[in-house]
Amino acid sequence: MIVGLYFIVILFLGFNIKHGYFFDLTVKILKEGLTLIQQRAFFETEGFERMKINGVTLKDIAEHLGVSVTTVYKALNDKPKVGDELREKIIKTAAEMEYVPNRMAQALVRKPLTIGGIVPKYPKEFMIHIERGVRAAFEELRSFNVTGLLEVVKDKHDAKKAWKNMYKRGVSGIVSCFSDYNNGILDMLDGMPGFDIPIVAITTVPRDDTLCIGKFVVNGRSLGRIAGQLLGMFAGARTPVACLIPDFTVDIHVNSVQGFDEEIRAWELENRGVFFSSYDFDETYRITERLLKEHRDLRGLYIGSYNAYPVCKCVEDLGLKKQICVVGQDLYPALAECIRKGTLTASLFQNQYDNAKRSVIALCNYLLRTQKDFQSQYYRPELVLKANLDLYHGMY
Repeated sequence: MIVGLYFIVILFLGFNIKHGYFFDLTVKILKEGLTLIQQRAFFETEGFERMKINGVTLKDIAEHLGVSVTTVYKALNDKPKVGDELREKIIKTAAEMEYVPNRMAQALVRKPLTIGGIVPKYPKEFMIHIERGVRAAFEELRSFNVTGLLEVVKDKHDAKKAWKNMYKRGVSGIVSCFSDYNNGILDMLDGMPGFDIPIVAITTVPRDDTLCIGKFVVNGRSLGRIAGQLLGMFAGARTPVACLIPDFTVDIHVNSVQGFDEEIRAWELENRGVFFSSYDFDETYRITERLLKEHRDLRGLYIGSYNAYPVCKCVEDLGLKKQICVVGQDLYPALAECIRKGTLTASLFQNQYDNAKRSVIALCNYLLRTQKDFQSQYYRPELVLKANLDLYHGMY
């Protein structure tokens, strides 16, 4: 009603004042008025139009449930006149469809936001996907008035500089993947009094994880249990198996070994032990060669890290491809080739790119107060076999 009267008055002035200053003023008011009306309509409906990150809109949720868009909007924003049962159903469906509240669009008219990302450079085969995921999120969020600041660190000195740089720049929040040289947040924060920047852990959790508001990580125990079950199925009961892990400084390694031990006990496999490999491929090859020569009756190996490639190469070089079932983790070209050749029976893919990207967007939502508490996510590992390897083309 008001909008209609607005246009009638403006058009009347425009047609009756045909020249000079008043005509120009009429055109200016018409243009600016239209912009203000569009902006108000957009933000009052939380971006019913199409401002979105992950492709799911309020309309999508409404169509899925057979209700109106207005009802979905009210339910997700704690508005009245929506029954408790329906509200709960809408909220649950929105979470399942990974709806990102379009309130993020309000960042266009608020103070700019800066999110920092700290990602180790090594091991490159694993970390490169996290780096790309963070960069992709920053690129998408740029149009939402969000600035991304990414630091790729190659050692502990680099990591300390990166944390100090984030502190000096006054970033609004930080997403970080932790490694052996970037594993203790308190170590990194030395000389930064009053540090209170929200931190989200990606893929791995630091020793002092109480300083994190949340995490996007795979369930390490599930990784180990899946690997144990696969060896039980492929190698058979009462056969000797072993686990290779680079270290116990990262939580995911500890948890995966615990899960592996639980599962192989259930399958009555003989555990020859946990052996420390290395992040270096050549060193891992030598360790594997020594292990296989000392335990010539081994029938299964679980590689609880990214470095299954040198293990597979060693198995092949020693002519043990048909004897030993190898289960690894992650996915990159050399490892995919091992799956094709049959030296790697299966790999547990963590999809680092997608989860790193989602963690940045989740942190952004938290900082914009579209959610009261940060919701940590334990994502499911994906089982990659030769039969479904082609489905992962372009993802590694």
